[in-house]
Amino acid sequence: MNQTPPGAATVILRLMVPEADAEAIEGDLFEEFTYIILPRHGAPVARRWYWRQVFRSSPSLISLLIRRGEVAPLLAAAAAGVVLPLLGLETLWSIVLSLVPLKTGTVRPDAFLWANVSVVLLGSVAAGLLTQPRSSMCLAVLALIFATTFLAAQPLWCGLLLLAVAPAGTLAGAFVRRYFERNQP
Repeated sequence: MNQTPPGAATVILRLMVPEADAEAIEGDLFEEFTYIILPRHGAPVARRWYWRQVFRSSPSLISLLIRRGEVAPLLAAAAAGVVLPLLGLETLWSIVLSLVPLKTGTVRPDAFLWANVSVVLLGSVAAGLLTQPRSSMCLAVLALIFATTFLAAQPLWCGLLLLAVAPAGTLAGAFVRRYFERNQP
């Protein structure tokens, strides 16, 4: 049986812990898991305990992030990478519709919808490149939330693609940044 804390729970914890407190909080939970809970109760109980501790700590850790102002840059990056490009394209579509006399319906051509998806992909990759890799999962969730605001104006296939592309792009950008930071001479 695995004698280490659950990997997914550790990743979730790292997303919520403020940078200054990360090592202490992760270390305390790891020590309690390894030296107290695991020997007394065994691996299955210890792993459930670890998950419970992560979720129980979530509200206070997130409020600490907000109070320290560590979430504001992520909100700005997600908004700049997803919302602003889509708003720009929506404005462009409104201008096109206003210039075409007797235009019937407001159905967007597929090329325009693919432009939406491409712009969101590029914007979210840029947002991922500009933020700290440690914050990439939080940024991906914010990008996903912002992408949902544009679902009503899209066909189903395009909306689902936007929901997939926004967080995937931020994670790809963060991965590229992490790769180049690690491989610098």
